[in-house]
Amino acid sequence: MATIKKIYWHLIFVCFFVIHGVFVPSVLAKTPQICNSQKDLKQVKLPVKNYNSILEKPILNVMNELNELPIRFPNAISLASGRPSDKFCQPESSISAINTFINYTKKNSSIPVNRLLGQYGKTSGIINEIIAKHLLIDENIKVKPENIILTVGFQEAAALCAMTLFNKNDVLLVPDPIFIGIAGIATLYGIHIESIPYEDSLNINDIQGVIEKVRKAGKTVKAMYVISDFSNPQGSSLSLQDRKTLLAIAKKNSFLILEDNAYSMFRYEGEKIPSIKSLDDSGIVIYLGTFAKTLYPALRVGYIIVDQDIINQNGVLVPLIDEMKKVKSFLTVNTPALDQAIVAGILLNNEYSLIQFNEEKRKYYVYNRDVMVQSLSEEFAGYKNITWNIPHGGFFLIVNLPFNFTQEMLEECASSYNVIVFPESLLSLYQNTNNRIRLAFTNVPADEIKIAITRFANFVKNKMQANNIDKQL
Repeated sequence: MATIKKIYWHLIFVCFFVIHGVFVPSVLAKTPQICNSQKDLKQVKLPVKNYNSILEKPILNVMNELNELPIRFPNAISLASGRPSDKFCQPESSISAINTFINYTKKNSSIPVNRLLGQYGKTSGIINEIIAKHLLIDENIKVKPENIILTVGFQEAAALCAMTLFNKNDVLLVPDPIFIGIAGIATLYGIHIESIPYEDSLNINDIQGVIEKVRKAGKTVKAMYVISDFSNPQGSSLSLQDRKTLLAIAKKNSFLILEDNAYSMFRYEGEKIPSIKSLDDSGIVIYLGTFAKTLYPALRVGYIIVDQDIINQNGVLVPLIDEMKKVKSFLTVNTPALDQAIVAGILLNNEYSLIQFNEEKRKYYVYNRDVMVQSLSEEFAGYKNITWNIPHGGFFLIVNLPFNFTQEMLEECASSYNVIVFPESLLSLYQNTNNRIRLAFTNVPADEIKIAITRFANFVKNKMQANNIDKQL
């Protein structure tokens, strides 16, 4: 009788909740229900005030647009993405590199390998001494291991600067056009950006004028970001004199220089110019590095050199790097130990230098650059109003067109001409370079570069003809 009563009340309980739509017991479900259409989805629409409205800024869409174009147009050859060539992404070499680092660790560390590579690690990194030796050999940068933080790529290094250095009225100076990675980070953190015009070269003399403008607005220049060698997107470098002048301006006006030097290993002509960090004797430069280009991007290993001291709110002098480590400990905890081990193993296998390691890659890229320049010369022979630069290194060159290249043209070029190029205006804070196109020559084989330039030239010539633009103007 008690069992019957239990079943009775159980059925009453179930029926009550089914009738009121609270739940449907699994025992009553005959088959799983699968959502097959948008109509089946119940979407919650949040008002603007319920999420970060900064995400609506157009500059934050650029990275996704760049990555999605080849997916949307799979038959198109992409000259838009500044990636290293797939040919040199060789993750199979990682196993031997890890073994090299394990053997090194057994001889040089008291920490068991399983703990060092399998557990949560030091926030600042586990290969700092090896990185310090690498920087001394390849960049002539003298740094103590304790002044290095291993980061999850360049982007985390930039985020650490944004989150640690800037207060409400602080300003970041940047070249314009600018690498979208730093502009995006600064935008996300609500940092005010002021730009220095940068077309074929950075006009150092413009910097002081912008500083005065910032001061009159009641704000303070906290730092300036610069790519010293073969900048993205222009492909140009700061001269030795410009580097020294920039250091002097920064010292005079008490701001930091954030030096990004991702492309220094890929010089094709001329003598190597010392990095700004190696010239710095006043503790002005914070140096941001990455192994995405010199090794391969999937490693997601970068680093930041921070050897400055700051006065905290209690009036105490503390190492700036300690404040950045606090931020990183809540951002990524630590950079993956296995990825660090791969970087360290490759450096150990090459006596701490990546110059010879990247020699084949460098030759491949300079050949691709020459093929692209030759193809442009052939396709646009006689077109006096179409010009381009020949960079001495890096991954990109710029083409100047006699008309503005719009977002619609980007789509048309990809869909109708099967070539993807990158408008420099997407990298400009003020979009004042609408007639300039960035072309990358590293990720596409030489034979495809020729085809892609022919397709691009056909598009340009057809646009000029449709708009009655004389090639001699």
